[in-house]
Amino acid sequence: QSTGVLSGGGVHGDGLISFSLVMTLATIASIGVPLLNALCPMGGYLFSRAYIHGQPNTKKVAICVNFADLQKDTAKRTAIWNSLEKKKMGDQSTAVLNIFVTLEDLTMFPTELKLIAEKGHNIALAPTDFQETVCGLSLFRGNTSSCNLQIAHHEFSEIFESEPSWVLAKSVDSIGRHPIFFREARDLSMKIVYWSTLVQLKGDKLSKDQQSAIRSDCSDKNGGSIIYVTLEKDSSSISISTSLCDLIDSIDGLSLESLSVVAKDNADMVL
Repeated sequence: QSTGVLSGGGVHGDGLISFSLVMTLATIASIGVPLLNALCPMGGYLFSRAYIHGQPNTKKVAICVNFADLQKDTAKRTAIWNSLEKKKMGDQSTAVLNIFVTLEDLTMFPTELKLIAEKGHNIALAPTDFQETVCGLSLFRGNTSSCNLQIAHHEFSEIFESEPSWVLAKSVDSIGRHPIFFREARDLSMKIVYWSTLVQLKGDKLSKDQQSAIRSDCSDKNGGSIIYVTLEKDSSSISISTSLCDLIDSIDGLSLESLSVVAKDNADMVL
């Protein structure tokens, strides 16, 4: 007769296997997937078309900003538009920004966003932030981000009478990189954008290291750079306008284009 803790009552063999399987799947969903995504943005490449830069040697670059960062500095935003207009008065026919908007932005500022789009700027989606604090398994967080993307896609289409083409991947610790999110983006025929240079502003001016990184990126690729400028968290007192104007003025010999132009497949190279 067998003896042991499982011989009388307790969990039977089949039940033990099922319980172990559930625990294994829960561990993979809550720990494994976020860890892999943090180490490598695999989701964008497995589930959708993802870009960290566009075609090099095209002399076209994309400057990307968050609408929320622009909203913090509405009084000085005219300076940004003026800097772009100066570019167009020179040897550039196009000088536009790529502006990331969340579902919350689309809901609260539809009229203002339409006016910005009418100026020729490209509006793209970003994963919505206000659900990122949700607790529970990573799988459920992915479903939340996927649902928010569906709603944002619908709101965008209603406002601009066209479907969005791009969505931001977001940072390493964000639900924006969840594989379920990427799969939803693919199903909605959207492309994922990362960046070739990330500029996180800590003050009102670009640091020397940031200026050097931007110059190096632009000169190495001669076009195709995707420069993402964003304010660091808890930086409500910082203005993005001065740094953005300095960045726009510093880019010479390269046109400031939309993501769809910079990351265009089979783009013509300018050697």
